[in-house]
Amino acid sequence: GMFGTSDEPEQDNLYRSLGLGRTAGRSEIASAYRRMARLYHVDRHPEADREHAARRWAEISGAHEVLNDPRRRFLYDTLGPAAVAPGALGAQT
Repeated sequence: GMFGTSDEPEQDNLYRSLGLGRTAGRSEIASAYRRMARLYHVDRHPEADREHAARRWAEISGAHEVLNDPRRRFLYDTLGPAAVAPGALGAQT
């Protein structure tokens, strides 16, 4: 799949879905999120592409939700995706 290449740590996925590196600051995260969210908003896509757009949009929103929260971002960076998965200890704010 597009995101699952084994030579890259799993932790890079959220950053990559926003087109960012792991050193991105909060303002970079915010502007990348705004740009990507606009790009993949379903209203901007023809019927045939909407399912894909909706999936990407959900991915982008989820990435932003974690990376924009310093505590959850720290957990994600140090412990990996499982730390911020729904139901994980770090998932609750």
